[in-house]
Amino acid sequence: MKKILIAAVSLLLLIWALWMVIPVALIEYIIADSMSGRKITVETAGLRKGIFYSLSAENILVKSGNSEILTFEDVKSRINPFRLVLLQVKIAVNGNIGGGDISGDMHFAGKSVRIRLEANNASINRIPFFEKAGIKGAGVLSARLTLTNDDGRIDLTANGVKFEPAVFSGIRVPMNLFSNVAGALSIKENIIKVISVSFEGKDIFARLKGNIRNSLMDLTMEVMPGKSYLETPFLLAGIERFRVSPGYYVVPVRGSLSF
Repeated sequence: MKKILIAAVSLLLLIWALWMVIPVALIEYIIADSMSGRKITVETAGLRKGIFYSLSAENILVKSGNSEILTFEDVKSRINPFRLVLLQVKIAVNGNIGGGDISGDMHFAGKSVRIRLEANNASINRIPFFEKAGIKGAGVLSARLTLTNDDGRIDLTANGVKFEPAVFSGIRVPMNLFSNVAGALSIKENIIKVISVSFEGKDIFARLKGNIRNSLMDLTMEVMPGKSYLETPFLLAGIERFRVSPGYYVVPVRGSLSF
C-alpha cells in the first residue's frame, strides 16, 4: 500500500511539474490547430496559467472569418492535466458574456472540437452577433450551445425584450411589436438552419424559419396579428403587401449578414 501511495504521489508531482513547464503558447496552439480551416474559430486574449491546473483569460473571441460574433470575458477555467499530456485541451469554463454568466466545457484534440456552453442573463445589445445580423434591442437572453466539429445547435429564450424595427433587403420588419423570443437553430458546416424561432407580443405572434448559407439569409417570417391589429392596420403597413389572408402574413427575410 505504501508503494502504491508513493507511486501515486510521484505521478501527481510529475504532472504538476509538467504543468509548470508547459508554455501557454502550446495551449493556444492546440486550440488554434483544432479550429483551423473552420468557418467558426476561437481566439484567446490574455491567457494565463494558475498554479493548480487553472487557466484564466481576459477574453475568448468566437469569430466567423475576421468578424467577432461572441465575446466571453473574465474567463476562469480548470484544465484536465492528463489530457494535456496527450496534447489535448479539455477545460471547464466560467465567465461573463454580455453582462451575464456563461459556463460549460471545451475539448480540443487534434482536429476534433467539442464545446458545450450555457449563458444566462446576457444583454442582447452587448452581443456582436445580433448587431451584425441587423437586430437591435434592449433585454436579456439565455442560451445553450453545443458544438461537435462543424455540427452544432443553439437553443435560446428571451423575455421582456424591447426590439427596434429591422430592415432586411429594404423590407421593414416590425420587430418592435415583439417582446418574447424562443427557438432553436442548428449549425452544419457553412449552413445555419433556423429550425423555428417564435416571437410573441401583445396580441401578435410570429415564427421565423429557413436557412442562412454562407452568411446569406433565405428566411421567412410568418406573422399572425390578433384582432387589435386588424382593427388598426396602419401598425402593419410595412408588411401589408405580404398578407396571404386576414390575420396571416408571410414576410421574406433576405440579405447578407456582415460576417
